[in-house]
This record gives sequence, structure tokens and C-alpha cells, in this order.
Amino acid sequence: MKNKFKIRIIIPYWGKWPAWFHYFLYSCKFNPEIDWLFFSDCGPLPLQNKNLELIKMSLQEFNLLATRKLQLPIAINHPYKICDFKPAYGKIFEDYLSNYEFWGYGDVDMIYGNIKAFITNKILNDFDIITFHKTFMPGHLCLLRNKEFVNQLFKKSNQWQFVFTNNKMNSFSENFSKSGINTESGYLENETRKKVNKHLIKRKILSLPIIQNVKLFRLVKRLIFKHFKNAKPKDFNEIVDYFENTKTLSVYRKTLYKDDIMYLLDRNKHWEVHWINGNLFQESEEIVYFHFQLAKYRNQIEFIDEREKKSSFRIIKV
Repeated sequence: MKNKFKIRIIIPYWGKWPAWFHYFLYSCKFNPEIDWLFFSDCGPLPLQNKNLELIKMSLQEFNLLATRKLQLPIAINHPYKICDFKPAYGKIFEDYLSNYEFWGYGDVDMIYGNIKAFITNKILNDFDIITFHKTFMPGHLCLLRNKEFVNQLFKKSNQWQFVFTNNKMNSFSENFSKSGINTESGYLENETRKKVNKHLIKRKILSLPIIQNVKLFRLVKRLIFKHFKNAKPKDFNEIVDYFENTKTLSVYRKTLYKDDIMYLLDRNKHWEVHWINGNLFQESEEIVYFHFQLAKYRNQIEFIDEREKKSSFRIIKV
């Protein structure tokens, strides 16, 4: 078994660094065995560290790179559309990954804990893909082995060319949707609410006792794929499920994070997360990361900085 695996997480981001971005980078800094590479036109990173690298790139320059790497006419016009391209980062950014055994995609509306405390070298040795939920692949963090088969998995969809060449957000990395999201100015307020409502419905289904019985869930998936073995998957989740069930791909699945939607589903109005010296706690439970995807839109998040006295800060829903 290999003693050390090099991991690089790719994050393209355009527009303006968010208000909480310094805290996000601070949590990256305390994961020195993992490198983050940002492609952005937002200016310098507000925190510098040897595992944080920024390459200046505009959205138009990304279009040119993706066009060349994917051999498709890529012309996205809104930064949010980049989410559809996450499963293809291993191909698009392959020139930046040659020295890494794993690459990952992720978001910035989150805070990391001690990632390597949960993702051990044995897990990295034994699995091709590491997802942080036991029943689906969240787009906010996923690790993938840097090998040709995995890097080209997105092409196993019967929709990948359509997804990459239209300007609607199709949720390809998580859940395919033909309706998409309007990319016109001001779309976030109304369309994000629609997306969140869909997400809540999905979460409610996934939280049903019959679904939470993982063994039964796996059996149902195998039966479905056996019955529709000639059908091509549409989104990246379906692709990974298909090749896992055919024993072609090894996938590590375990729910190791928390997010504010989980609190909403549990009818909890308030939450608090505590970051202490590189470790992240939700109440007494240590987690890999916390994702505050709803609170950021509703201006319901507050960071309480305690770093003058110790390496600590708290995140509270207000």
C-alpha cells in the first residue's frame, strides 16, 4: 500500500471572492497534505499558503481551454454553469494534474475540517472515487483517481455533449435536469429557491427508512441496472452507480459532512459549527466539512473569530 497520495482540488471561480472566503482558505491551510488550485479573475487570494495556488483565468479563457480539451464548442456565459463541468475537470485541467494520484472538485461555500483524519491512505489505495454521502455524490466535494478511465467517465453519459454546449445549468454533476436554470441577470433569487425546493424533495426521499437501508438500496439499484442494462446513464451520479454495480469502479461512500439543509429537514431553526485548530465539530460530532448553501443566499450566516486567543472560529446561523 502506498504511504502517501498527492491530492489536488480544482476550483474555478469568477466574479468576486465571497465575504467568508478567508475562512474557507484558512481551513484549507490546515490540510497541508492536500493542494487547492484556483482558476479565477477575482484577484489575489486573500490568504497565502504553500498548498494554495491561483492561476489567473477569465471565463472566456476557460471556454477556450475546455473547447480544446473536450473538442466541443464551449461558450458558457455565466460562472454558475461551471458546476456542470466538474466531472470533466480531470480532462480539462489534466495539464495541472500530472503529479497527483487524485484530483477533486468542490465549492467554496463550506469549511473543511481535518480531511485526512477521515480519508486514510488505505481508502485512497482501495477506491477510485470517494464521495462524502452514502447514497449520492454531492457536488461540493468529491475525490477521483487520476487515471484515464475515471477522467473520461463523464463521456459515458448519453447527454454530455448537450450538457456542455448549452448555457443552462443542468446539474450534471449531481442530478440531471432538462429544465435548467435561467442564466440571465438576477436569476439567483427565484431560481435558487426552485433548485433548493427540488433538492429538499430529493433529500426527503433519500432520508426515507427504506432508502437508508443501504444494503436494500444497493440491491434495488442492481436490479434496476440489470433491467435497463442497455440504457445509458444521463448524469454523473448515474454513471458512477452503473460502473460501481458492474464492478468496474470502486466507490467509497460514507456521509461525513453536514449542511444547513439537513437542519431544515430536521426542523431545526438554528445551528452552530465550531472549527478548532484544523478540526471541525457540529455539536460533539467531528465532521469533514460543513456546507452552508442556504444560509449564504439568505444572509443568515455569521462567523465569530476567536483566532486572537487560539486557532478557533465558530459559524452560526442567525
